[in-house]
Amino acid sequence: MSQNPEQTQRTADTYTRTIPAFGRTPPFFLLPFLPSDHVQPVMYLGLASVLISIIFNLNFINGMLVCLWLCGTWLALTGFRPWLFVNQFIPLPKNGYYNVPSDFVSAENEEFEKIYKLRQQPWSVRHPNGGMKTYQPLHKDIPFHALMEIDIDGYKAAIPLLKNHREWSANIPFCYDGIHHELYDDDVVGTLDSVTELLDNLLAGERITFYQGKYSDYQARADVLNHEANVSKEKNLAINNILMEAEAQRSKQLTHKGLRQLWQQLIFCSWRQSKGQNRGLNFLTNIIDNCELIWQNFSQLLLGTKKQKLIFTYASLGQSIFNEGLMPWLMLLKNTGKLNVRFLSVDELWQWLWERHQTGPAPAIPQYIKVFQNQQGQVMAEIVENSPRETLSVLFANNGVPFVTARNELKIKDQLVAAMCLDGGIKQEGKPDSFGTLREQLRYILKIMARRDVRDTEFWVECELSDTAIISDNLQKTAQQSSASNKQAAEKGKVLDVFATELQKEALEAQKLLYQGHVGLKVGFTALLYRKDRSELERATQTLAHAFGRALLIREQQVAWIRYLETSPLTNKRQLTSCNESGLVFDPRLPFPSTEVPGLLPLSQPRSVFGHPKGVEFLCESKPLYLHPLIQNLNFMITATKGGGKSVMSFAFVRHCMNYGPILAMDMATGADSTFALIAQLYGEQAAYIDMAVTPYNPIMMPDLRNVDQEQQQKRLAIWKSQIQFFLLSLVMGHLEDALLEDRCRSLLQKATLHFWSNSRIQKRYQAAIAGGLSSTAWQKQPTLSDFLPFCTKESLKLFHADEFDERALVHIQRKLSSKINDPNIGRVISSPSGVNPKAVFTVFSLAGLQDRENAHIMALVASQACSQIGMSYPRSLFLIDECSTILRVSPSFADLIGARFAIGRKFGQSTGLIGQDLESVFECRAAGQIMANLDFSLIGKTTTTGAQSFEGKMNIPRRLIRACASRQYEPWREQMLSYWLLKWEATGDFWKVAYGTNLLELALLSSNPHEKELKAQYLSKSPTYSQIATFVRAYKQQLPNN
Repeated sequence: MSQNPEQTQRTADTYTRTIPAFGRTPPFFLLPFLPSDHVQPVMYLGLASVLISIIFNLNFINGMLVCLWLCGTWLALTGFRPWLFVNQFIPLPKNGYYNVPSDFVSAENEEFEKIYKLRQQPWSVRHPNGGMKTYQPLHKDIPFHALMEIDIDGYKAAIPLLKNHREWSANIPFCYDGIHHELYDDDVVGTLDSVTELLDNLLAGERITFYQGKYSDYQARADVLNHEANVSKEKNLAINNILMEAEAQRSKQLTHKGLRQLWQQLIFCSWRQSKGQNRGLNFLTNIIDNCELIWQNFSQLLLGTKKQKLIFTYASLGQSIFNEGLMPWLMLLKNTGKLNVRFLSVDELWQWLWERHQTGPAPAIPQYIKVFQNQQGQVMAEIVENSPRETLSVLFANNGVPFVTARNELKIKDQLVAAMCLDGGIKQEGKPDSFGTLREQLRYILKIMARRDVRDTEFWVECELSDTAIISDNLQKTAQQSSASNKQAAEKGKVLDVFATELQKEALEAQKLLYQGHVGLKVGFTALLYRKDRSELERATQTLAHAFGRALLIREQQVAWIRYLETSPLTNKRQLTSCNESGLVFDPRLPFPSTEVPGLLPLSQPRSVFGHPKGVEFLCESKPLYLHPLIQNLNFMITATKGGGKSVMSFAFVRHCMNYGPILAMDMATGADSTFALIAQLYGEQAAYIDMAVTPYNPIMMPDLRNVDQEQQQKRLAIWKSQIQFFLLSLVMGHLEDALLEDRCRSLLQKATLHFWSNSRIQKRYQAAIAGGLSSTAWQKQPTLSDFLPFCTKESLKLFHADEFDERALVHIQRKLSSKINDPNIGRVISSPSGVNPKAVFTVFSLAGLQDRENAHIMALVASQACSQIGMSYPRSLFLIDECSTILRVSPSFADLIGARFAIGRKFGQSTGLIGQDLESVFECRAAGQIMANLDFSLIGKTTTTGAQSFEGKMNIPRRLIRACASRQYEPWREQMLSYWLLKWEATGDFWKVAYGTNLLELALLSSNPHEKELKAQYLSKSPTYSQIATFVRAYKQQLPNN
């Protein structure tokens, strides 16, 4: 395909428009007043009028009157959508469909063809009240034979194998992650070009179907939260238990409101045995194929090879599907279309089919055909059988059978289903006028699917190559007729015919696309809507029709069950045309050039961060996304202005991580009303809120490594020793900037610490303290800074020939350590045995109230060291720093410590999170590069214009996204208890605008204004019971505006 010279000038914001003339059929030259699709039925009616005239011996005039009456009646009844009129004469399934319980019959069985034809016959059943009723068997309209797993050349794929009359076919499913809905500007044009090239190169005679669906299902999330609640209960975390139950109810509530929906996206590519040479529409090729089939049967009977051929039926089919279907489609989708696709396994395909037709857990696959290569490379086939019943009978058992309740709806799984189709009519007036910019073209269907009032909906979009020669000829005729119309207008004294001129421009523009190598496509667009109630279904169809604007999405009123079956991968029917492929042939599908089709394809959706439903749940375009810092070992940052939901967001991570390891936090906020102080109060004795000005903590206490494996013990001990050396150096250097002195002090402290740790008495005291625990006598004898000080002498370090600078450095170390040990404000705190409970699930170190700058710096180092030491005692832990901007700005050594924590914390299972309103200091501190390089994700809530500019420059966030954070779009939606955040995933640079739906209980427990405090004091004890919490939440709800 030649490159469009205008492509280099296109950007993501380039405006696009559709070409209405593309695919438009010009008037028939003999009957220019007649729409083209009416020519065939009018000719039939003309022939009928001739027969009527002959039968009733009518003269010419009366015969013409009959002809005019028939044609006029036809045109009046059918209008510009004759297929809608014809479809109402298609009979409903006799008394509905019936699932005939039957056993699987292999195609390698000589009786297969006979049994196959027998199962398509109407099925008569005697009813208890007497009489026989005839039903239509599912086998007639669903030619599904069995699932097939193909394992050849290292590729493994599952397909539904179909048998329709004498032809085998398959719909090859691909799992598709979707194009991320927030692309960088540079990626939009390239993505659209790749998809267009994919459509330009579709396999001849085959079809590709894009499927996207949204469903109201919260069971998987509820199961996870119930499990988390049970774990909390086992750990005596009563508040966590209640909060998990409340979140499960909140998830259910958001699902019912349509704010939370599960998304699915698949691509199905067809394979047909005839390879497109015969599609049942060509009379001559049908005759040739029948003759060929008769000759093959005769020759096999003559040579006695029929049985041998049957034995290799599945192996031959699998080989053909692999060579002619699987690999060509995979290469086309991945290499040409640049789509992230993969084959489905047989278990995944079975699970998807089961969930589509049944409820409850899926049983084992009754049977599937396994095609594989033996050791010699020969393709073989075997049937893996778990049940004699055929898969179709099991899949459609009970409520899985489509129950046709009316012509415009059907019922499946106790849900009513309506079908809607994009239908432009004969004039093709139902096409979208424009998709907007190129970015909006990629997101056109996503914007509709993501609406809150669109739920439990599926879009099925099928594309098939049109006949380019016919399209080109029609465009040429349109241009010629438009030119002739302009000439006639000029002859009549008019300047020009505006309509004809515009039509000519469109025809020329469409011809230009064909000349550039693009192709025409027939697009069948079907939407399926599922609802429990008929009135809800009516509202849903009206809402979806309005959502498409000027694009005409109409509800199928005559053959809804056929539209449903057309979308099923268990059939090989064309969408929208299967009713009109014989007799009167109509094609309601919309013709589009390949450059426009991406706008109608459900290509985009928010990509999942992680697949499992564990951790904090966010909603992006109603799709749930999950983040769990401890399970995934992630470093993160949360920032928002006051009132932006930062406290609730932080608490969500705290309570979800608490089941997996301790939460260790540094609180820079002033007073006891900080978020961490409130959380610590909630967990009572299970939490510890440590005032660093009062409670002692031994910064050189060894971590308890008994709960980690031997390899981790060695790694963590080495990291701890390195951190102690860094802490001691920071302690003796303070804010003094002397590179030579710092280097010499570092060297001496390394020697002193190694000598200290190798001392047998020190080792025994460490071990005894760890074994004894917090309340033991041995704990009170743990080695402290006072014990370390004597190791910082010339004698201890054996510096018998120390130079003057060594002596100066040693004196400086001794003086600094002594002064801090004896400091009246912090000396007792840093040189006494630790008074902090290492078993607390939530420990907060508060640095509020420290007035002296240097002491505040030292205590921040001690608190950081404490969080590291306690965290090392557990397989996983979470380290949080709240409102850290001031300390990062004034203390380079503390910034270095935090930077190192981001870099190496994951090596000992500790995730790190920064929380604050103003994170400008993070970007400006000395360790900014180290912090940002090891950041996994950021959550940016409501911010200021200045803050948005900073994020744009420092974090490379596109202006169109970050500027929205400074607008009302990111203000919390208080009525629905939703806060909004911009999520950035650093590894890929992807962005999501997400919502976090807090629950009323969480909101109430974190309330902190004076009136809310009075309510808490009135209803809650220090260890609140279920009934107390319930009573408090009811009281809290009553005092809310619009409660």
